[in-house]
Amino acid sequence: MQNDTEFSFDERLAATRARRKARERKIVPWLITAVAITAVWAFLGSVSQVPSGSMAYDIGTSVGQALFIGLFVGFVLWLIAGRRLAPDRVGGHLALLMGVAFLAALLPIGFGSLSRGQAGRDFQLLAQDRGEFLREIAVIEARSATALAVFDSQDVMAPQALKDLRGIDVARAELSELKAAAKANAAEARTLEAEFSTRLRNRISDNEDLQQFDRGRRDAMAEFDRIIELDSAIYTSMEAQLDILERQRWQPSGREFVFSNESDLAAFNEEARKQETAAAEIEQLKAAAARRKDAFDDFMQGR
Repeated sequence: MQNDTEFSFDERLAATRARRKARERKIVPWLITAVAITAVWAFLGSVSQVPSGSMAYDIGTSVGQALFIGLFVGFVLWLIAGRRLAPDRVGGHLALLMGVAFLAALLPIGFGSLSRGQAGRDFQLLAQDRGEFLREIAVIEARSATALAVFDSQDVMAPQALKDLRGIDVARAELSELKAAAKANAAEARTLEAEFSTRLRNRISDNEDLQQFDRGRRDAMAEFDRIIELDSAIYTSMEAQLDILERQRWQPSGREFVFSNESDLAAFNEEARKQETAAAEIEQLKAAAARRKDAFDDFMQGR
């Protein structure tokens, strides 16, 4: 009799367990759906969050939002199916959903951090490339300015040096060398620009910080091209003055040219005015370049 009672109790216990497992199996589709909803909701919520500039704040906001989503979906799951099919598994289900929400919310932050890290490395590399590019362009500009200064210091265009045709021929030869050097400088600058452009294409992205480097390249080359153009205009103007002086309708007076022909005087002074205007524009371009460099240096220090 006792054995029959024990056997009957074991059977009832086994039947109870079987019914509970059957109910728990019925909640699996509901749980899978809840997990999917939680993951998508938490992920999209984190993706749509506007970055504040503070990683800690963004993480805290995303985690708080994820925990709310996990709690809310867990409550809905319990309300619809959990309290009926698996009332003793509510804690486990809730922990699962909150964990899924937490991971889904952190994924965009992690990928964003990696992306920003790569962008930051690209930015630093491009900053170094930009600095090197501008320094080399400045060296070429200084070389051109030095050549012109040496030409002036040699008094090749002084009245006493040009009082005969031989002096004029020497001045023409010197100016030809300056013009050839200007062309060589321009070609060298184009080579440097091509190399820098290649580095830009390899590293550039849609990040606005990186795009400014391409604008900086264009600005620097536009300025350099204009300076070379103005230098060449000065040389051409000097050659025009030599054409006027070659007519021999003038006399040297110290460092002045005293013309006996009014039209020659007017033409000579007009060429001198062109040279002064070009030289003034060159100084303005160099001053603008220096201001852009200072602004960029300030920007870099603020990063």
